[in-house]
Amino acid sequence: MMYRLPPRIIGGFNGGDLKALSIPSEAEYVAAYCRRTGRDGIANLNFYIAFNMFRFAAILHGIKGRIARGTAASSHAQSMAENVEPLAELAWAQINHHSGESR
Repeated sequence: MMYRLPPRIIGGFNGGDLKALSIPSEAEYVAAYCRRTGRDGIANLNFYIAFNMFRFAAILHGIKGRIARGTAASSHAQSMAENVEPLAELAWAQINHHSGESR
């Protein structure tokens, strides 16, 4: 998921110079994971990425609720909560962009 998130959302990698940061590309990372786990690939990877984006948006929405109730403990709560809508939009775009791919 981090490969598809912009840096403003909890340090995503999208748009970053991965080579300069010594971070493998998403394809390289997935290939290494598959080698280590004896898989040929990850079926429905885009579904899992979109699912995790929506899941993370739900977690951030919970933080937003704690802010509204005055029970948020983190000093970063507000900046995290501001990512709910952009993250949900990215998840929806992920679904729409990859909906024609094989399942």
